[in-house]
Amino acid sequence: SKRFYPWLICFGCLLAEFVVIGLACNLLGTFFPYMQSELGFTNTQTSSLVTVRSVSNALAALFLKKYYEKFDVRAGLSLSVFFARLSFAALSVNKNYILCVALIIVLGSAVALGGIYGVTLILKRWFRTGSTDGGIKEWNTYLVYGTCHDGRGECYDRQRGRP
Repeated sequence: SKRFYPWLICFGCLLAEFVVIGLACNLLGTFFPYMQSELGFTNTQTSSLVTVRSVSNALAALFLKKYYEKFDVRAGLSLSVFFARLSFAALSVNKNYILCVALIIVLGSAVALGGIYGVTLILKRWFRTGSTDGGIKEWNTYLVYGTCHDGRGECYDRQRGRP
């Protein structure tokens, strides 16, 4: 029904944030001990992967506006989820450090291009504060954003506004 379809959109956006941000940022570090023991990576090599991901994330964020002008919001978010999943799958079978760095660059770019910005653009289409259409769009936008952005897996101190 039309009344519940926006909540399906919210759930889909939650899953997109879980894949793109939750897994890419929060889960990557759990693989470092295995990378060191199984692949022979040093502490420097494994910790440099977080730096590479952060730098590629920051550089890709510079192109957010152009990215979403070129691609539709749904296509852009779908592409970033696809590349995040692809890079994770390729990392699981990878045994080469240089290829691992390249895959982390793809992962960091997917985090920037498909993270909060893309999800927020989709949610803005479905939920508006003060809407007069009489439907689900009358819900407070912050409820929807809070529900959806919990997919990142981060806890915030609401009073201080920081992690």
